[in-house]
Amino acid sequence: MSLTAHFIDNDWKLNKKMLNFFRVSSCRGDANGKAILMCLRDWGIDKVFTITVDNASTNDDAISFLKNRFNLFGMGILRGKYLHLKCISDIINLIVSDVLNEFNDLVARVRGAVIYVRQSSSSLQKFKECVEIQEIQSKNFLCLDVSTKWNSTYLMLDVAQKFERAFERFEDEDPFYKDELLLGDGVPDSNDWVNVRRLVLFLQPFYELPFKVAGSFCVTSNIFLGEICEVYRLLRNWQSSSDAEFSTMAKRMKEKYDKYWGNVGKMNVLLYVAVVLDPRNKLDFVEFCFTVMYAEEEAEVMTKEVKEAVFELLYDYKRMMELSQSKQVSDRSQMSQKTQAFGDTNLLQKKKRGLSSDFKKYRESRCTEQKTDLDKYLSQELVDDEDDDDDEFNILDWWKSNSRKFPVLSHLAHDVLAIPISTATSKSAFNTGRCELDAYRGSLTSKVVQSLVCARDWLRRPSHLNPTYFEEEMEEIDKLDLEFSKIELESALD
Repeated sequence: MSLTAHFIDNDWKLNKKMLNFFRVSSCRGDANGKAILMCLRDWGIDKVFTITVDNASTNDDAISFLKNRFNLFGMGILRGKYLHLKCISDIINLIVSDVLNEFNDLVARVRGAVIYVRQSSSSLQKFKECVEIQEIQSKNFLCLDVSTKWNSTYLMLDVAQKFERAFERFEDEDPFYKDELLLGDGVPDSNDWVNVRRLVLFLQPFYELPFKVAGSFCVTSNIFLGEICEVYRLLRNWQSSSDAEFSTMAKRMKEKYDKYWGNVGKMNVLLYVAVVLDPRNKLDFVEFCFTVMYAEEEAEVMTKEVKEAVFELLYDYKRMMELSQSKQVSDRSQMSQKTQAFGDTNLLQKKKRGLSSDFKKYRESRCTEQKTDLDKYLSQELVDDEDDDDDEFNILDWWKSNSRKFPVLSHLAHDVLAIPISTATSKSAFNTGRCELDAYRGSLTSKVVQSLVCARDWLRRPSHLNPTYFEEEMEEIDKLDLEFSKIELESALD
């Protein structure tokens, strides 16, 4: 299990630190929950806003266990109401896998054709000659997919459909091509290639989506709603296509989409709160997306739920800030009383001035109490970034500059914008670029693996103070890794 902390520091920089990489003793949810709780205690972490996990029943059980413990120890916000966040990349994989399962035969025929072409140098050379004769221009060449990774299947289909005319000519040039493929799933025909193009068109937005929402060092929680709304618009438009088969495929794809994202109750409302905290969008954009994706009455109900969630969170954050401030005032007051001289002849005048000052603060609070941070924030004009790319707008820099203007709301933004909506980065943390473990790595104990993985995670990231990318030093890191492996192996032999 990999446990990674995502947080925004006092300088409004997003940080990601792997806390642990360890073997769990059981697949049960409560066992995983206990392991996570122990890791948090080891690190001295006493506040947790959300936990992003893959879509699995054991993870649901783990979150339930942690919610109970957090409530007991006062570690959560709003008694863990928004603690559980399901990995968006995982949901995307489930949607696409459901779709591809309906086109297994089509994909198998294309895969068989690619395998045949690439199985020998002679067939590959003959196919390249067909490509030249047909004058096909492409930067990419035929690639075989990994059947368990749908993104590679998408790339295989996308590239293969560009060589349709080359495959047709190759069938005439190679006498064994058709016979061998007919022993399996068959030969892709013209109708298959039409369906492949349709499928590629459907898969493209889902292929691009994980790259946008799985960033490690950029805020992603505020862009997700806009991305899935755009996918919804595409599917809805495709359903109205004059191509009957294309329209039918769009309807089937839309059913898969609705299965996971069709009900707001299935989503963590913090994903919508994050959009509200984006000064380019705010609540208006949330309401707009809801009207695009749902019926009018349902959109109104959902917008109301988001508003209530923001107010509920702000109330809780304001309460926590007031408690913290009152404690600081109390501490200062006690110090002042200890140093105050009892014989101060101006004590009465000071008390009067203190009363006057308190009355002034009281009037100011009464004048502004009806206008909260949220009201002031929403009443401001949206930040106009039409002239800039989305990548150039830094939402954290904006909140850093405006944190004094919205003291309570900025505290909420500080936590909400740090939420990772995908666990994909955690899954790739031990990717060494090799396809298999060598003899030394295979002999590592779990403790050494944990040390190497966590150290690598901390070293690889660019420093905010000194932007050095450790990817450039990977050869040295690999040498160190190998030396650690040898030491561990020698220790085991001793």
